[in-house]
Amino acid sequence: RLSPTSDYATQPACRINTKVLGISMDRKYITAGVIFIVCFLSLFFLPVLAVYTNSFIPRLVSNYMFFWPQLSLPYDSLVIREAYKSNLVFSPFIANILNIFQWLVLTVLFSLATSN
Repeated sequence: RLSPTSDYATQPACRINTKVLGISMDRKYITAGVIFIVCFLSLFFLPVLAVYTNSFIPRLVSNYMFFWPQLSLPYDSLVIREAYKSNLVFSPFIANILNIFQWLVLTVLFSLATSN
């Protein structure tokens, strides 16, 4: 808070509210969250890398790299098997919401765990 007698040159022009859901968002939490998100998004390049490195890496590693998006975003592929057909457990919209929610929760947990 600025008082009438304080030096305005040394005070910030505005203060950013860094409290989200009651958690003080220090720079270390934001940095850890950004690192996690960058690592997560970089994993979508693994299928491309698997295609180009298939000839000299083990097949098990190549298969894991190629199918990583299906393993990390599972909700749109959950089905109930019936005779001659399969029914989706979640609608595509709900599946996308669950995928986003899952990775947001993991991002927050990762940033809280690694910020210390």
